[in-house]
Amino acid sequence: MLNAKAPGEDGNLVGLSDDIIFDQLITLGIAGSDTTANTLSWILYLLDKHPGIHRRVLQELANADITPDQPVSVKQANSLKYLTQVIKEILRMFPPVPALSKTCGKTCVLPGGYIAYEGMRGLINVWSLHHNEKVYPDAYSFNPDRFSEENAKSIPEGAWLPFSSGPRACLGMSVAMIEMRVVLARLLSKYEFPDGWRQRGHV
Repeated sequence: MLNAKAPGEDGNLVGLSDDIIFDQLITLGIAGSDTTANTLSWILYLLDKHPGIHRRVLQELANADITPDQPVSVKQANSLKYLTQVIKEILRMFPPVPALSKTCGKTCVLPGGYIAYEGMRGLINVWSLHHNEKVYPDAYSFNPDRFSEENAKSIPEGAWLPFSSGPRACLGMSVAMIEMRVVLARLLSKYEFPDGWRQRGHV
């Protein structure tokens, strides 16, 4: 970023301002890593507490020919449908950003007759949204099957918001999902958790 240049308004190449570089570092260093690390921690914790789900994940890794001694390809990572369900369920249960701030673009009437005026700021309680029993029965239980291809169709649009939505949605959603699949595939194929990260085959 320090060396990057792009045409400015006058057509000459210019570098990024210090403010833009600072904002990008915050995005990459905090929003793009801390949130993912927290999610991975919850996944490893809950897989340990739910051995049946853990076994299904391990079987899926084996079916995709993922082994401890070989890098995970993007093709292999994208084939892990059940692991993706696990990730989505953890993001529902423990959203890394539990609340989102939005600004009203134009005056409108919300359901229930409430008026939101242009310029007003609202706070979306993602945690409560993700634990709404009307949408997610038994919302505090860990159930990756909520996000199976068939069951996911019954989840209303906007009821799952770990990456926000609309024009201000997280730009790194696709990268984060691939990253988590690859990291989990590598870790789970090689180690047993949580007992000291024992290497598989050497217990």
